Amino acid sequence: MLLKGGQICDFRIDEMMDLRIQDGVIVERGKDLSIHEGEEVLDCKGYLITPALIDLGVYPKNKILSLENLEVLDKKCMQGGVGSVLFGADISPCMNTNLHIEYLMLANRSLTLDIYASALGIEDGKVSDISSLNELGAKVIWTKSEDLDGQGLMVLADYSKMLDMPLFLTPLDSALGSGVMDEGLLASELGLPGIPEIAYSKESAIACEIARSLGVRMILQIFDSASFELVRFARQRGARIDVQSSIHHLVLNEELCRGYNTSAKLYPPLKNQEARDTLLKYLEDGDITMLTSLQNACHNSQKDEVFELASSGIDEISNYFSLLYTFLVKPGYISQSKLSLMTSRNQAQALKLNKGALDVGCDADLIIIDREHSFVCQDAYSPYCGMELFSKVVWRMISGILQKV
Repeated sequence: MLLKGGQICDFRIDEMMDLRIQDGVIVERGKDLSIHEGEEVLDCKGYLITPALIDLGVYPKNKILSLENLEVLDKKCMQGGVGSVLFGADISPCMNTNLHIEYLMLANRSLTLDIYASALGIEDGKVSDISSLNELGAKVIWTKSEDLDGQGLMVLADYSKMLDMPLFLTPLDSALGSGVMDEGLLASELGLPGIPEIAYSKESAIACEIARSLGVRMILQIFDSASFELVRFARQRGARIDVQSSIHHLVLNEELCRGYNTSAKLYPPLKNQEARDTLLKYLEDGDITMLTSLQNACHNSQKDEVFELASSGIDEISNYFSLLYTFLVKPGYISQSKLSLMTSRNQAQALKLNKGALDVGCDADLIIIDREHSFVCQDAYSPYCGMELFSKVVWRMISGILQKV
């Protein structure tokens, strides 16, 4: 197949070129490529062609692993431009046994989406058989800092180094951070329990020092300024740390929670406007290396509870590319090439995938975008309800198989 006349953009290039796909791989890239006899041609004039998005830390609906939930997620990912996802290990059943990893890999065969497993590092104080889970396909060691102490994190770091598996961690001391909003004026006004910044930064400090001292690769999902400064310091001393943040924390702020608006209840909670602006500065400075949709859909009824009891899930992966383009690329915070680096290339390298670039020899995982399209979000359970979003995924190709969205 020949993709003709599109704007080719990945983490390195951004120019008008043609792409030739054969046997699921990009075999040729260049200007005005000749059409082979009998070759299927797709006219991409006026469209953007970029690597399919890779999202780390995604969950099926209500964190329940079922074929029905996977099929629904596949359709949403196609609409949002996502070609590969990494599941958090704390789904049900959790990813701590060979049987559960094998079930996920088997179910994945019926999907066009590529789903990768993470290995649950520790459960009930016991270390999982991480080596065996890795052999079956688990890509990262996944844990929450609330599930282990410093010694436990050291043990997982040793496994990470031995098996060359990244260690994925969301730093939070739940004993200090059992609230539903960030600690501050708005939480006080609403009478809601807040999470102090130290609940994040304390755990980030431990993780950063272990990453530095042991030389393991960590992916930290952080959102607070103190943790970012700790990561900066650790990187200066040689630590290999990727930082993942969600598009929502870069776009929205906690003012949406006024009136006890549960559509804006996320985990981790949204920040105040000043903290949100600081996150954007970290984005522009390159401190954030990975972006995520933070996909964790729930039933609408779970959002209709009182704020403290309502679900913190969000279901926006079907709008993921549109959100990224509308709020990050279109206003000029980052370029389309940098967006591709942060949503595809860095994730592909972390998971050791032959994806995330439009180079010859790479898997033909890509999306074709109409940037002139716009629409208004109509989902009453979305924090973006009523907002105008720009761009639309019109085609998605995974392993050379093209799908009309």
